[in-house]
Amino acid sequence: MLGRRLVGVKPQSGILFKRYVVVPASNRTRRRRKDVGGIRKDVSVEELELDKALDLRDPKELEFKLRQLREFTKNLAAQIRVADDLVKKEAAQNEYAGKSKEEDADDAASVILGTHSNLRHEQRLLLEGKDLSSIILSVSHQVKKLLPETLLKRINDDELVLRSLINHRNSDWNAIISKLHKCPEKLDGVSQRALKKYVLAKAKNLSLESIRKADAMLLSNIDHDLTKFSTSMYEFLFYNLSNLKPSQDPSSNYNKEIYAMMESLLDRYDEAQKIIIGRKVEDEALEGTMQKIEMNQFILNCCIKFASRLLDASKMNSFLSKFNNDYHVLPNRENYTVIAQFYTKLGLNDKAWDIFATMKFLSAEHKPDAKTYTCMLSLCNREKNYAKAIDLFNEMIDLKVDPTAETLNALVKTLATVSGDPVASEGKAESLRLLAWKYLHQNEDLVNLKSGNFEDTILAMMSLCAYDGDVGLARALYFRYITTKFKSNSEFWRIRNGDHSSVDYKRIWARTLNPLLLNYLMLAYANYLPSKLPLLLGFEQGAITRRNLINNVDYLYKFQNDDAGPRVKLPMLPLADINQPSQILLESRAVWQFNLEFGGLCDLRIPPSDSSKILKDLAASAESIENFSFQVLHQIALWKTQLVNHNALNPKSLMTYLTIPVKLGDKKEFLLRVSEFSYEQQAFEKHILSLYVNAKQQQLGAAAGSDTHSTRDEIKKQLSDQTFFNEETNIAFLSSMKHKIIRNSSIYELTMKAAIKFQDQGLATQAWESRGSYRKTLAFQNLPVAERAKKDAAFASLMVDFFTQQQMYTDAMGIIMASQRHIRWSYPMVKRLHRKLVELEDTRSIKILMEIMNKRSKSDNRADAVTPRLV
Repeated sequence: MLGRRLVGVKPQSGILFKRYVVVPASNRTRRRRKDVGGIRKDVSVEELELDKALDLRDPKELEFKLRQLREFTKNLAAQIRVADDLVKKEAAQNEYAGKSKEEDADDAASVILGTHSNLRHEQRLLLEGKDLSSIILSVSHQVKKLLPETLLKRINDDELVLRSLINHRNSDWNAIISKLHKCPEKLDGVSQRALKKYVLAKAKNLSLESIRKADAMLLSNIDHDLTKFSTSMYEFLFYNLSNLKPSQDPSSNYNKEIYAMMESLLDRYDEAQKIIIGRKVEDEALEGTMQKIEMNQFILNCCIKFASRLLDASKMNSFLSKFNNDYHVLPNRENYTVIAQFYTKLGLNDKAWDIFATMKFLSAEHKPDAKTYTCMLSLCNREKNYAKAIDLFNEMIDLKVDPTAETLNALVKTLATVSGDPVASEGKAESLRLLAWKYLHQNEDLVNLKSGNFEDTILAMMSLCAYDGDVGLARALYFRYITTKFKSNSEFWRIRNGDHSSVDYKRIWARTLNPLLLNYLMLAYANYLPSKLPLLLGFEQGAITRRNLINNVDYLYKFQNDDAGPRVKLPMLPLADINQPSQILLESRAVWQFNLEFGGLCDLRIPPSDSSKILKDLAASAESIENFSFQVLHQIALWKTQLVNHNALNPKSLMTYLTIPVKLGDKKEFLLRVSEFSYEQQAFEKHILSLYVNAKQQQLGAAAGSDTHSTRDEIKKQLSDQTFFNEETNIAFLSSMKHKIIRNSSIYELTMKAAIKFQDQGLATQAWESRGSYRKTLAFQNLPVAERAKKDAAFASLMVDFFTQQQMYTDAMGIIMASQRHIRWSYPMVKRLHRKLVELEDTRSIKILMEIMNKRSKSDNRADAVTPRLV
């Protein structure tokens, strides 16, 4: 095997000549393997024979050939789609690239393409003799493929048509509908065939206003004869209505307007049926009309799809009842799947399982398909029922239902989620994760990220890495996802807005950074153990997959091409695998801030511009402390949306981020992270009061003797028994709240776990006192009584564990005895204390402790006897 090395020789003239020197490769170099159809095989001489006969008795060879054909078909289809788009785009560019000497023609071309024409391409067109008239003729030929000539004459704007419809993946039909609606003729006189072919079958992503305009034009086309309103027209309107995104504003009437239009369309159909029935049956033309106009499962699916988006069970039942009773249209397989997904969103798991069971016992047309099974596997994930998930997957195989990539991803996510719960996994966490990897390897293209939903597969794989603590693979998957997604979003922005428009990188990063992936990466950092090997290394195929995915990552950015788009530089160490706690701490902090700062576009350490002036003005103009507090919170919310990516900064991801230093044993880093990214309600109130009082004192000093909102006596009364800070400290604290989250019970519990880990009595005392103040806030008091009791019990159990570790057994017993009337103590909560008391042979304390346990158990039994628990 021969390798080539490039040697550059620089002569005196300064010109660089390149010489190619052939250097024999080392004999120890291993042969590269041939990758065909997703299966790596050693290439032999026999395999290179073109006329080699296929051994039909060898199942492996048949499977290999089948995979080759599938891969070839998939690649060919993808190339055809890409080539089709490129041909259309190139044709449009060629038609408009030539510029005439007149500036008007140049402006028209730039408007059509959204970019400036290329100078070299322009010169080539001029040399070929193309003039403006030929370009216009070619444009008219191009737009005729998009719309019929009748509609083109009414629109009378070929530039608009070409710009709106040339890219079928991102077409803008709203502009076309609006232009047609302004024409006097609208859609009058257009044949039903032309409407169905060019408009009804292609017009998508319409706004509610455009749908109304289209409806009015369709009615005008049939002279308002409802009996001529065809099924394709109903399908067109219902399809676009069902794809509208519901409003999240409770005060908005947007959702009601969409639902009202759906009801009006159904009423229109009912009225048309009455008219048809009232006419003479002998009319043959009328009989044909009755066959064309009918409600079907597609329209039913559009209705229940919108009801599912609204999460409104009453509307769902209304549509199902009307289609069943009035139109005798029963749900098909797709309808039932949407209904099952709807019940899953509402948390009505029992009804979803009933729908699934109903589908299995109906006709063969209603039997669940891969999409239905995927939905039910997602429900198993929510219920943390791994046994039912495995049974469902085996049932698919038995019924010859081929699992899709989404099905495998849903099964893997279920097993990964259950493995992270010690109770639900029943002590089989590692076995479930290993089983998930084996299921995923049933599709080699999927596990190697060559097919399927790229994002969904990486989420499934990262969930396994997170619970296993496999930092090396988690980093590689995260790096690959972010770099690929960023380039894809940048390319989409360039195509949509043109090369010469300013790029909004902040918006691109907001779409690229995935908070769920970030949480999985932080969880992998937290679960890392230097003494534990990744679980995937114990699985032969998994070890190969892990090695390939990790080695495919370019942390040094050696092979990143600048011509392909902007460079993506994640703040990750240039190491294939990290194994030092210090490395994990540094990289986790860097990646965390990278996400919060929109890919490094903002700096959390820099306060917002004019923050000092804004806060002072708010304090001076506020009529009361409550009003000032409300205005400050509103201003902080504005800073958050502008300067911090709060999709990444959420309570769940923050808890995972704070857990990393606790598990790695770095107390200083934990305290820094807690203080930097969280705040206490009582501290916020103190700084608000301090800044408000300082501002009012300055006002009184500047306007002595004038009437103000508060007198000197009132300010002195507010100053009593309060700790005040200087103005700079107040402004710095309030400005930093843009990247902070209020501390809740979970953070106080984690702080107590840190005190146990570091054996820090001062930290435990501080957490105890701070949580006592937190219990008095409205945030805690507004919680349900049961949830408050549950959180108090969890924190009290941690306090007992801390006193047990500090050998303060009397204090631990004191907490249990003082709270036995409010907390339902169970043995797992006092297990450590009981073991220590047994070692010390403190029979008296053991007796008291067991009496509290038994007394609570007896009361539970009596409650169960009176009110049976639901299983």
